Amino acid sequence: MPTRPKSGIKGKPRTKNVDSISHPDYYQARIDRIIQKNREPYRRRVESIKQICKRRVKWRDCVSLKEYDVEFEPLIHMPLENFARELPKRKEESLRVFEDGMGKGIALMELVSNLRSIGIECEGSGTTLEYNKTFQSGNIKIIGKPTEKYLLDKKQHLIISKMGGLSYSLQPLKKDTFLKLLYSLEKGGVLLASLSWHIPDFVAEDLNADWGIDLKGDKLFRDQVRAREDLERNIANLKQALRKRGFDTIIAHDPEYKYGLLVYVKRL
Repeated sequence: MPTRPKSGIKGKPRTKNVDSISHPDYYQARIDRIIQKNREPYRRRVESIKQICKRRVKWRDCVSLKEYDVEFEPLIHMPLENFARELPKRKEESLRVFEDGMGKGIALMELVSNLRSIGIECEGSGTTLEYNKTFQSGNIKIIGKPTEKYLLDKKQHLIISKMGGLSYSLQPLKKDTFLKLLYSLEKGGVLLASLSWHIPDFVAEDLNADWGIDLKGDKLFRDQVRAREDLERNIANLKQALRKRGFDTIIAHDPEYKYGLLVYVKRL
């Protein structure tokens, strides 16, 4: 029986399903507790993200659906719109897409608009690193709130993460944020993520705990090329660890970025 994590509010769990390790609430409660224990480092990380956004205004505001098509082609081998059309869902329900991003949700808005134009009812939502701002187009709302603090109220058919919370959140939060997003998927739903080699520290922690494989030596992480080689050698173990949790995984290199890691995870 898993230990019940606290939410950071004494005597009051933030969410209702904190005992179930297959429910997003479980990971949200863990995240809340970690933030509570690391308040000052977390505050500094939030401030640093604000500075990143100020420096990358032009890049942040122009990420289009076409760029997503190029980014994820090594994983899905087709335009993102075509991929979304093939995702399984019940006939009477809308296709739900969530973006963990950095900017105004331009790519998400394009995707939802294109799907609706061919008769597929689609709901879009997302978070942005532009904290305390909201961007809206029709009923698509992009909320300026850290992804690690955002709990989806509906299961999603597709989750897309590029340079969002998974990339920029405080390191101790990344594993639980990643799993929270995975358990926010519908059965048959898919998470597509573009990360850097600096991101999968939680992968190293899991491999060390589950398989006795140590990828976290200081020397190793100073040498990003060596980190990539070691991760490649142990990729089968990573896939097996996620499969035990009920997910199928594909991992590929980002052709546009030397230290890029593309991740496809499907909930079985």
